[in-house]
Amino acid sequence: MILIVIGLAVVIMTGLAVMKFKGTRMVQAPRVNKIPVETAQVKMGPISADLTYTGTVVSNNDSVISAKIMGRITSLPVKEGDRVKKGDILAVIDDSEYKGKVNTLRQRVNTAELNYKFLDQQLGKYEQLFQAQAISEQNYLQYKLQRDVAASQLEEAKFALREVEVALENTYIKAPFDGVVNSLQSQLGDMAVAGKPILILSDTSKLKAQVRVTETDLEMIKENMEVVLISPLLPQSLKSKVAKIFPSAEPQTHTTIVEIPIPGAMLKPGTSVDVSFLTGNKEKTLVVPTGAVEETKSGAYVYVVKDGKAVKRSVKTGIKGDNLVEIIEGVTAGEEIITSNLSKVTDGKEVYVFRREGGDK
Repeated sequence: MILIVIGLAVVIMTGLAVMKFKGTRMVQAPRVNKIPVETAQVKMGPISADLTYTGTVVSNNDSVISAKIMGRITSLPVKEGDRVKKGDILAVIDDSEYKGKVNTLRQRVNTAELNYKFLDQQLGKYEQLFQAQAISEQNYLQYKLQRDVAASQLEEAKFALREVEVALENTYIKAPFDGVVNSLQSQLGDMAVAGKPILILSDTSKLKAQVRVTETDLEMIKENMEVVLISPLLPQSLKSKVAKIFPSAEPQTHTTIVEIPIPGAMLKPGTSVDVSFLTGNKEKTLVVPTGAVEETKSGAYVYVVKDGKAVKRSVKTGIKGDNLVEIIEGVTAGEEIITSNLSKVTDGKEVYVFRREGGDK
């Protein structure tokens, strides 16, 4: 037993000594003074910048569709969002009263027409008798007056018939143009009154996007500026231009409405569309990765690698894209600049480039 205990003690002491030795080696590992960094080359290339907002599709012409006569709505075959063609029926007003009046007035017109024709023929005979001095002028004029009264009664009957026929036609409310039903203002069974809205129809032949732009970005947006419109409802993006910038801002949100025409797009009013304002574009200029540029109150700068050291270089920037920044002055094409670990890099500090742009190590 004594030998076993002594053997275990020796094993434990040996293990502790090894662990202490290893720990000492880890603590005393030599330190590297060079800052590990990634780099990229200053290149000539294209760059573009944009501001992206989400706008709302609206119509150039929203027409309030209402009844011209009073009556109960007996049919409302459309719903919100439906596309309609010019002449399509949007609503039907109860026409039973007008159909009955039309039948009555048509009979009245027929009777008045027969009466007029008979008196007109008789007047021809009386005129011959008057010319032959077989009747007096007074008798002739009395017959002529009867014929003229019949003519007037016929016109009155025709006029009354036309009025009721128009009213009957107005019981069928039709689309005045191709469009989309924007909103329903009445329901089936409601009483339609002249001038009371039944629905709002939006003209889809000319659509536009309205975007609310913040006051900080508004100074970068100009009329006729190129824009790109993107929507999941479109097969591809569309190009357009800023058509109008509203003169006043909304006081609560401090935003201003900007309008952009949507060329030939089959979109529905009220849907959303992404609008990218192209604020800058160059086909060939000096560009560097966005992460390589440090912006301060005193200006912008980058770190150029020279002889294994970081050299601070003031630069003047131009267009700022998503991943690239244009450098107008301060560096030249081909120079190697630091793109990572900038918070630890200082002017003149030795650096170790462990990865270059493109994956080189």
